Parts: sequence; structure tokens; C-alpha cells
Amino acid sequence: MKTLFVLAAIFVTASASCVDGVNNVIKLADVTDETLSVHLKDVVLQTYDASDKPRCFSSQAEMFFPGSIKLISGDVIVREKTDLAANGVAKLTMAKNSFLVGNVCRDGVAVSSFVPKNDCQFNFCQLLGNGICTLLTTPGTHTLSQIEQTANFTGVIQLPKIPSIINNVLRGQWKIEMKLVSGDKDVADIKFPSNTEWLNIDR
Repeated sequence: MKTLFVLAAIFVTASASCVDGVNNVIKLADVTDETLSVHLKDVVLQTYDASDKPRCFSSQAEMFFPGSIKLISGDVIVREKTDLAANGVAKLTMAKNSFLVGNVCRDGVAVSSFVPKNDCQFNFCQLLGNGICTLLTTPGTHTLSQIEQTANFTGVIQLPKIPSIINNVLRGQWKIEMKLVSGDKDVADIKFPSNTEWLNIDR
């Protein structure tokens, strides 16, 4: 009987491991569209909690609030000059793996009573800084190291503490698409995660 308990403990530990750089990895998918000005290539993120420890759920990456996301690798390819720095807006499409919640945002518009109408889009440059947006207006291929040096960007995105009123809606598995829009023109289109079907979010 003791042996069975030991084996069960080993199995649980192995099946719910969270090795930094192995399990806490999110890969972004760039939507292939020739009309878009900005594309991402091989972009990899890693997830951490507020104590900077790797954060996982069932051995897969989990976004935890408060916590952080670290940009580990990847390139940004800018095909033509954009006006993101002047008027860049991120429009979200989000769906939860829940029969009761389902789709909450579609192309920056709230389609569910669970989400305030203004929460499905935000000023992209205010979140990541004008340095990043300025770089995204410059044609060329920009590596992570170039972005960090040129835009004074550490590669770390802090995730804030979430108000308790939306905890129950936020917690769970999600699919997310983010379009970057300048004026009335789509500039970039990103989906995540691409390495798993769903991304778990917790607080």
C-alpha cells in the first residue's frame, strides 16, 4: 500500500510539473495575411507569478494575476511604415472554454454581459510604451535584443492584480486573438496560444 502511495505521488508530480522554459511556455501565432504591415516570427513567452516563479496549470503555461509574462525570443517584421505610435489600438477577440460564458469579445467589441463594453480594446502604446510603438513604425526585421536596446524595453510585461468582481469570469481556459489597428487599417493580427488549444488564466 505504501508503494502505491509513493507511485501515485510521483505520477501526480510528473503530470503537473512546471519546469521554467519547458512547461511555462506560450507561443504566439501570426495570422498570415499579406495586407498586414507587421508580422511576428517564432515569438515565445514564459509565464510567472508575482514571486517570479514559473506558473503552470496541468504542466502548461498559465497567466497568473498578479504576475508577469516574459518575452523570451522572436522577431518582429515590419513591412511598411505604420501610424501605431500615433493612434495604435489593440482589439481583442476572446472566448472562454465555458458553456455559460463562451465568446466575450469580438474584434474589440464586447458581446457578453460579463465584460464591460470598453474592456475589449485598449491603447497598445500605453501598455508597452511609445518606444515599442515607434519601433513598429520602422520597416525591417527587429530581433528581441534590438527591441530591448532600441526601445528601452525589458521584455517583461507586468500583470496587475485583478478586482475580485471579475475573478470568477476571468479564471479558466481562454483563446485570445489581438488585432493591432491604426485608424481604420489592421496592422497586425496575433493569436495565442498556438502550442496548446487553451491558455489557463488564474488569480
